[in-house]
Amino acid sequence: MRLTTTEAKTEMERVHLRKICSLISIIALMSSGIWIHPVQANNSPSNGRYGCNTGLRSASWPNFTITNRVVSDGVGCSGVVIIPTGVTTIGSDAFSGATGLVSIKIPPTVTTIGDYAFFRAKSLVSFKIPPSVTTIGANVFREMDSLKSIVVDSTNKKYSSQDGVLFTKSASTLIQYPAAKTGKSYIIPDGVTNVGDFAFEGASNLVSIEIPATVTDIGYHPFTQMHSLRSIVVDSSNKNYSSQDGVLFTKSASTLIQYPAAKTGKSFTIPAGVIMIYESAFKSASSLATFKITADSKLNSIGPRAFEGATGLVSIDIPATVTSIGSYAFSGATSLVSVNIPTDSKLTSIGSDAFSGATSLVSIDIPAGVTTLDGTFSGATSLVSIDIPAGVTTLDGTFAGAKSLKSINIPVSVTTIGYFAFKGATSLASVNISAGSKLTTIEGYAFYGATSLKSINIPGGVTTIGDGAFFEAKSLRTINIPAGVTTIGDSAFARTDDLVSIKIPATVTTIGYAAFAQMDSLRSIVVDSSNTNYSSQDGVLFNKPGTTLIKHPAAKTGSTYIIPNGVINIGDYAFDRESSLVSIEIPATVTTIGGMAFQVHALESITIPAAVTTIGADAFANAMSLKSVIFLGNAPRNIDSMAFYNIGPSPKAFITSSASGFGVVGSSWRGLTVTPFRQAYATAKPIVTGAAKVSETLTALKGAWSGSPTPTFTYRWYACTKAVANATAKVPSICNLISNATKATLKLGSSQKGTYVSVLVTAQNATKWLSKSTGKVN
Repeated sequence: MRLTTTEAKTEMERVHLRKICSLISIIALMSSGIWIHPVQANNSPSNGRYGCNTGLRSASWPNFTITNRVVSDGVGCSGVVIIPTGVTTIGSDAFSGATGLVSIKIPPTVTTIGDYAFFRAKSLVSFKIPPSVTTIGANVFREMDSLKSIVVDSTNKKYSSQDGVLFTKSASTLIQYPAAKTGKSYIIPDGVTNVGDFAFEGASNLVSIEIPATVTDIGYHPFTQMHSLRSIVVDSSNKNYSSQDGVLFTKSASTLIQYPAAKTGKSFTIPAGVIMIYESAFKSASSLATFKITADSKLNSIGPRAFEGATGLVSIDIPATVTSIGSYAFSGATSLVSVNIPTDSKLTSIGSDAFSGATSLVSIDIPAGVTTLDGTFSGATSLVSIDIPAGVTTLDGTFAGAKSLKSINIPVSVTTIGYFAFKGATSLASVNISAGSKLTTIEGYAFYGATSLKSINIPGGVTTIGDGAFFEAKSLRTINIPAGVTTIGDSAFARTDDLVSIKIPATVTTIGYAAFAQMDSLRSIVVDSSNTNYSSQDGVLFNKPGTTLIKHPAAKTGSTYIIPNGVINIGDYAFDRESSLVSIEIPATVTTIGGMAFQVHALESITIPAAVTTIGADAFANAMSLKSVIFLGNAPRNIDSMAFYNIGPSPKAFITSSASGFGVVGSSWRGLTVTPFRQAYATAKPIVTGAAKVSETLTALKGAWSGSPTPTFTYRWYACTKAVANATAKVPSICNLISNATKATLKLGSSQKGTYVSVLVTAQNATKWLSKSTGKVN
């Protein structure tokens, strides 16, 4: 129909007005942080981020993502969430863990709801499924603690709902009973053949469930976490399942499937014909105190998590017929005191963490046929003693947190003490490893926090000491590292506060990061001279060529340490937790100072050579007395912002007149006040006093010095073949360094007899003067 001129004009004005309104809306949305994008021709939303509560394009958090019509990344959404029209899939885990999500509007274009899409959306109360949905993935509605109803559009061809419960269209499969649905009892409708996985999980209000004759298949864990459930009743004509006194069995009663968590009564006697206790069968049965088994029991298997969280269970007799106990079978059974296993037991398999968290268990006899103990008694805090069977080969997390365990015998068969095997076993004082042991590996954190362990004899076959193997074994005083060990892992002995010395054999090829960090009592590290990767000098650990100083023992005697010339790298934690060192001299060859290298509490001044280009993270952090840091060159190119964190009061960076990179004098650089450096010079040269006789003590008088900051000094003593007539700035070739002589005094020994002794005094790691020598030592 043709419009009149007036009608056409009016229609044009309407179109124009709509465009103006749209433009105003767009501007308003953009100014509020929300931006929109034109919907594509097929009503498909463009890829990008969308506001949770608007369903419009938005860069502002919280939001979710749409990619090719698939929703994802909605964990931050809360309140009412709107999915825009055109979306076809709510992806796997899309809103998993969105605990603030209260309601969601799903458009009629969605066909698929992916696995775990709303898992743990704990505030969602109701859920409406549109007619378009054809696929609902696994575990979509699990752990939705507030969910009261699931309603499916009546025209949906794949799914249906009855009284808020989700079914397939034909109602042959019950998919999900909402966890917070009201009502104390539920009768599964006649005609249902399948009860889905986790179908009733967490249904907190249900006290009883009735299963009709038509059910042929009950899925995985449909009745777990139902803390009010007292009874499961199966129609007597059901051909696959049965019930006895409210407990669910297979028809033949050979498998006990589910004991209701809130079933009344403290004692339960398992029927003689039961062969298997199914996974999680007694999980969280908090009232059950005693589990009885008849003399003619045929029980063969106790499934995984069978008694997990059965906090009232005090004792259990496991018949000789049982061959396997599943993983986590008694985990968290906090009242379990007695587990009786007969001597003629056929038990060969105990699953991982089977008695983990059984905090009242004091002792248990493990049959000889068991070969694996993986996390078995972790968190069994009352366990005092146990014998490990002779066939066990690996202890992996076995006694982690068993804080009452005092001693353990490791049989010959064990080849690996695994990760966290005795972690936190704070009372463990004795570890006896059998003669002829096949042990080859002590894995990561095996004895981490075993604070009572004083000694351990590592057998000769061990090749690996893993990361943190003895971390925080604070009472460890002696340890032998046998020839054959090739690897000492990261932090392997860190924080072993009582360990005094360590000997490293020739076979060691790898020492990990911070292997000997924060060892307050360590006095020496001695490396076998034939080791091709590492060396030691006067109890200090270096790499073989001596270019990297790895570890200066924290309790090594002496207030002064002069790092040998030729060292290029000072390693991470090299001088950490030092309490006695007052002076450290860094040679001109050093280019790198590692992280946490100088946690030296009494150090007041340090001189950084010009060659240093890198200072690592927290290199001098917590050196509480450090006030003066002298830089002989430019600012290091690579220096951590916290390198001088929490050092002494009013700390200063003293710089030369030609230095660059520090800023102007008076400014702050890395927390230090930039201050001019005036190099020390001697107005009176050093001299030596005392009698030049063996067994007498010489004393160095440093002379008189000037400079800014006030100079600090180091001393080196030399034995010369000829007399040094006058003080000199260079050490002549006739003089040889006396090893370990770095104090202001020197007691003359027989090795100095017949020589002339001088002292080299160094101020601020820069200016040096060798004194006139003594007379000939006699």
